[in-house]
Amino acid sequence: MGYWQVKLVKISVLSGAVAGLIWLLWPTDGEWRFEWWPFWTTLSGFVAFAVAEWREGIRVTKMLGLKSVLTENDVKLIDQFCSLLPSDGKTMRFFAKHDLGNSFHHDVLRDAEAFSEEWKYPERSFHDSELESLKEELRNSMSKFFDELAPNVGPEIGAGRLSVIPQTHLGDFDIPKRFLDAVSKLNDMASEVSRNHSALLTATKRKVAEREKALTIKLSGHV
Repeated sequence: MGYWQVKLVKISVLSGAVAGLIWLLWPTDGEWRFEWWPFWTTLSGFVAFAVAEWREGIRVTKMLGLKSVLTENDVKLIDQFCSLLPSDGKTMRFFAKHDLGNSFHHDVLRDAEAFSEEWKYPERSFHDSELESLKEELRNSMSKFFDELAPNVGPEIGAGRLSVIPQTHLGDFDIPKRFLDAVSKLNDMASEVSRNHSALLTATKRKVAEREKALTIKLSGHV
C-alpha cells in the first residue's frame, strides 16, 4: 500500500472517530443524553487509528532490523546535548587535550558541571536504553572527575585560573610526587570522559540516521 493510500485510510478512520464524537456530544431534542452506539463508534475509531500508527512503526523498525526508533523527545534531548557539549567546544577540548599539569580557567568546566548535575533527572532521560546507558556512563565519569579534582586543585593563581600543582612548584624540575600522581590520575579520568562523550555522540548520530531512514521508508509507503 502506497503512502497516500495509507494516509487516506488513516484519515477515513480518524474522520469516523471525530464524527462519532460529534454525534455523541450533539444534543437530541435540545437535551444531551448518553448513547452507547456513538460512544463505541468514537472509541473504536481512535483505537483503530492508534493501532494503525503503532503497527506501521513496528513494520518499519523490523524492516530496518532495529530494536527501536528514536522518539521525538529523544531527538530533542540529542539537540540539547550537542548544543551543551559539542565535540569542538572548549569543554570537550579541555577533556580531550588539556594536561592537568598546567593551569586552566574554571569557566572551561561550567558546561560539564551543568551536565553532571542537571542530566540526572527524569526530564533529561533518553527513552532509548542504549543512549540512556551511554549518557549515564558519561555523567558518572564526569562526576568522578570532579570528585577527584576538588581536593587536588589549589586556590586561584590569578585571573580565575586553577592548578593542581601549587603555584610555588610551577616551573620546578623537582615537583613532589604526590602532585605528579594527582595530575596523572586526573589526566586518565579526563581521557575517560572524552571517550565516553565520543561514544555517546557516535551513538546519537547513528540513531538519528536510523530514524531518518525509517521516516523515509514510511513516507515512501514501502511498509
